Amino acid sequence: MGNFVEMLYEVMVRPQATMRVIAAWRPVKQAMAVFFISTTVTALMLHAALSGPGAGNLVMMAVGIHFFFGLITWILGAAVFNLVAEYFGGQANGMGLFATLGFTYWPKVFMAPVWAVAVFLPVGLRPWVWLTGGIAIAAWTILLTVIALRASHGLSAQRAVLTLLTPPLVIGVLLLLLLMMGIAALPWR
Repeated sequence: MGNFVEMLYEVMVRPQATMRVIAAWRPVKQAMAVFFISTTVTALMLHAALSGPGAGNLVMMAVGIHFFFGLITWILGAAVFNLVAEYFGGQANGMGLFATLGFTYWPKVFMAPVWAVAVFLPVGLRPWVWLTGGIAIAAWTILLTVIALRASHGLSAQRAVLTLLTPPLVIGVLLLLLLMMGIAALPWR
């Protein structure tokens, strides 16, 4: 796997083999480039979708928030997934996981053609095309994330899925407990 464009192509057509190479090679600069390219494309789509009369500062704030939370999600996601993967018996490879997770942002670039096609469709069909395209790309991203966990930590498919599901499940249980404690603390008369 030589150049950057070839890596992007290989992530699309041979993700398992490519993620293993990325996890071993740890091309963090290329992963950052993928993140910034995909985030820029989605930010431009967001800008185009929200632009209109009187929306100038709001649009720029939304684009900035999109970049910031995307970067935080990538960094914290790599750290948390690394911890959970090691807990489930994976081999320690934090930088490999960070690099592979950067490449999982690549499918988001393909929302741009979905949005472009939808613009030329009747108004009633646009949300359905956006929704269908969004679900397909989200599923592709989740699949790439499972493949990245397997490749970087040597996990089985089941343990990789469990690693992916554990953080949101723990957060959900904690929020449920907080909600129950808050309800229990209410004065009942």
